Amino acid sequence: MENLVNPNPKKISQTRAEIQIRILDSFNHLIFEFFPEHYEVPVSKDALAGLISSDGKFPSPAVFALHGALVKAALEDDLSNIPALYRTLTDMVDRGAFSRRDICVTPLSAPPFHKDDLKLLSEAYSDDVGLTTDLQPPSLLETKTAVQMIEQAVELLSSAGAAWVEEMTLLANEVVLAVPGPKALSSFGGAAVFDAFGSVLMNPRMLHDTPSTALSLVHETSHQQMFLFHLDDPVILNDEKAVYQSPLRKQSRPMEGIFHAMWVSGRMAQAANDIMVSAPPEDAVLSLSQLKDTAITGFRDCAETVAEHGVLSEFGTKLFTDARDAVDEL
Repeated sequence: MENLVNPNPKKISQTRAEIQIRILDSFNHLIFEFFPEHYEVPVSKDALAGLISSDGKFPSPAVFALHGALVKAALEDDLSNIPALYRTLTDMVDRGAFSRRDICVTPLSAPPFHKDDLKLLSEAYSDDVGLTTDLQPPSLLETKTAVQMIEQAVELLSSAGAAWVEEMTLLANEVVLAVPGPKALSSFGGAAVFDAFGSVLMNPRMLHDTPSTALSLVHETSHQQMFLFHLDDPVILNDEKAVYQSPLRKQSRPMEGIFHAMWVSGRMAQAANDIMVSAPPEDAVLSLSQLKDTAITGFRDCAETVAEHGVLSEFGTKLFTDARDAVDEL
């Protein structure tokens, strides 16, 4: 049986097709069944289907963010934003808010983002601990430097095998750049949320060299991979309110966060090893070796907590075993 730590573009491609079906069903339920008693339906079912599942196209991260905003409104029974969200949906249908096919690096600003997409993505990335609640675009110099760094990182990652970059393109081909705003409580390295699927957020001020940037991309896209795993399986069965000591953070955190950190650390270690096997440039070898060792240490620390306190589903147990086996072989 294949180890799920290894990149699998074919499986991710299949899952993306399933996501299109699911998100269209959810949009249809919200717009044509849940909200109609309050607001007039903004688009036809055919138009909505064209936005979500046009042949050869995939909805943009902003479409996922719009869906997340509608779900939040329904769950919180707060319909005050529905008129604005409906106007945005109508506009998205008209302009065709589809995802890019290639890997692109874009500052979180309007332009290049449409102003509605900018608002939706900023809200989707906003966390509950104050790290990404206040975002602003980087400077032109920071953007230019980050674009070059990320392009070089993708090239380095491709040396580990086409599957790594192919999978990354399917999970999050849009790399969005932002820096902490004046009200931010602290800095951040990056972020990934399912409500902005197809993208990852990265802070250009935290990109220091090509090897670490390559592994940062693996880190964030591996979170998106884990979100896909959660679509069909809970993975972690621990009480959501229970917290445990996490070696990677000072404060205790839920088991889901520790499991995610364990998983992405294992993937980073595997990616670093795969790049090293491919005979990378000499000036990258030492950095990759150090990054690999750091990732393995992070993995083992988290794995110890998961082994002691984790309550996992059958599939969650496979993920844990696969990650442990992969790291043990490095």
